[in-house]
Amino acid sequence: MAEFDLINRYFNFQNNNNEIVIGIGDDGAVLALHSQSLTSDSFLLQIDQEYEFSQEKTPDCLRVLSNNARAINAKPKYLLLNLILSNSENDKMNVFLQAFSNELKSQLEKYKITLVGGDTSSGPNQILFTLISQLE
Repeated sequence: MAEFDLINRYFNFQNNNNEIVIGIGDDGAVLALHSQSLTSDSFLLQIDQEYEFSQEKTPDCLRVLSNNARAINAKPKYLLLNLILSNSENDKMNVFLQAFSNELKSQLEKYKITLVGGDTSSGPNQILFTLISQLE
């Protein structure tokens, strides 16, 4: 599946955040921030060979990242999502991506974090979350 087809199909979540000048698209985002004090934290999630989706893993990633930000008095705000996929044309992968996307959207709403961009690459199946937080 082509990069923009993948993004539009699974990760083109709506947002109403006026700090996002250019959001989900190609390799990043443009944010109009009033403070230049930002933090970044990353979390790597491996996808198993059978493309089994674990609902426990996605919330854990966002919970861990949010807790790390709060530990330094920062407010979690934005997520960059990097997908490294060996084959996005596989039926099992499509089922995985749909389940993952649904759970990610739910957790983003729960933690009040906005997906603003990221990247897709070909390679061993992995998902990298990078949380951007604003110091309070």
